[in-house]
Amino acid sequence: MIGIGGKRIVGLYVGAGRLHVAAVEGNRFGWKPVAVERSTGLSGGGSEGGLAALRDLLRQVNPDRRIRWYLALPRSNFFFRDIPLPAMPLEDALDAVQGMVRTLVHLPLEDIYFDVQMARKPDRTIRALLVYGLKQMIDPYRDVFRETGHEAGLEAIFPFTVGVAAYLSWKRFPFPTALDIPYRDGREIAVIDDLGCRATFFTENGDSGGVQDFLKSQGLDVESVLSLREDAGRGPQFEIEAETMPSLADIRANRAEAALACGVCSQQIVSVDGRPTRLKLFPLWKTIGFVVAALTIGCTLWTALSYRTVERNQAVLGELREKRHRLEQQLHPLEKNKQSAEKAKQLIADMDEFMSHRPQLFRLINDIAERVPEGTWFSRFTFGEKEISMQGQSRDAIKTLEALRASPFLDQVKLSGSVMKAPNGLEQFTMSMKRKEEKAADHGQGEQPHS
Repeated sequence: MIGIGGKRIVGLYVGAGRLHVAAVEGNRFGWKPVAVERSTGLSGGGSEGGLAALRDLLRQVNPDRRIRWYLALPRSNFFFRDIPLPAMPLEDALDAVQGMVRTLVHLPLEDIYFDVQMARKPDRTIRALLVYGLKQMIDPYRDVFRETGHEAGLEAIFPFTVGVAAYLSWKRFPFPTALDIPYRDGREIAVIDDLGCRATFFTENGDSGGVQDFLKSQGLDVESVLSLREDAGRGPQFEIEAETMPSLADIRANRAEAALACGVCSQQIVSVDGRPTRLKLFPLWKTIGFVVAALTIGCTLWTALSYRTVERNQAVLGELREKRHRLEQQLHPLEKNKQSAEKAKQLIADMDEFMSHRPQLFRLINDIAERVPEGTWFSRFTFGEKEISMQGQSRDAIKTLEALRASPFLDQVKLSGSVMKAPNGLEQFTMSMKRKEEKAADHGQGEQPHS
């Protein structure tokens, strides 16, 4: 029963001679159906009465600020205009449509109420649905709410088609779909997708012309249209799984369920009652609050994780330092052994180098001693990597030069400077020469093998 509990939403459908009512109450677990005070017969949608029945119903319910009323009316009370717009902010798109209203409607602007439903398509362009109706058709319903004290709780007045789109979205119906919606005074074909009502076409009773052309313009055919008629005998049937959103019943039996859906779904509310358009925008204060809350939570988690990470890294660092100290103690003797091994290796290399050159040097000295003439002796002997230099005395320096040139170990033997005569009659000289092994080696490096 309406009158106790949390937030309440009441959906109403007032048609020609009929009134449908549906109500839900919100709590922490969602929405649950409730009945209207002393009007349980009306909540099922079976009673007839129209505007007079609406007045009787509202008189039975005490005014309450927690009750929100959503009123759906037949399609014949409204007109629709679908307006495609390029990508832009929704506020700018709304200003553009409102500036064009006078040229878009076929009635004097002072005689109508209008509202605009804005929806952004996947390609970022905007689909604007302009809904308008005559004030003389809508004011009687506003007057009833004012007379009964429920004017403050009247949230929206809108076409039944808009409620059907919200209902299908709330029920997670597969889109897009085309519906055949019957009324007492005519028939409506509505094309609905996940953004809301995409297009609608209304014909009065006895006039079915234009339906085929309308469906063709939407890329549909008659066989794909679902019917909301309870007694539809042909074509595809409108069916919704019972377990999806059980708070909403079947709109074929109770059309107020479609009005009720406008109060619980996330689509923009359309209200053709003279009030400004209410765009479905995320409020700035909520955005700032969300950002601040996210940053606060993020910083808190980051700080806690940082402290834990620092403590864990400090423990690991202490273990690594202790391990390093133990390894250094084990490594110190090995370093000494390594240095001793390197010194021994260098000594062996020096000895090997010396031993590799010593036989050549001894052979060279023996050969020189055997070849020089008797009475020749050397006061200085220099053995370099490339050249050999000798200073000495001999009875005949030229014979000594010729004798050394015959040596198989020497090459380019020549006198350096002039030959001097010593007081003892011997000739003093300086000779330079090269080892033939080096020359052969040099030639071997410079020459290329013949193929």
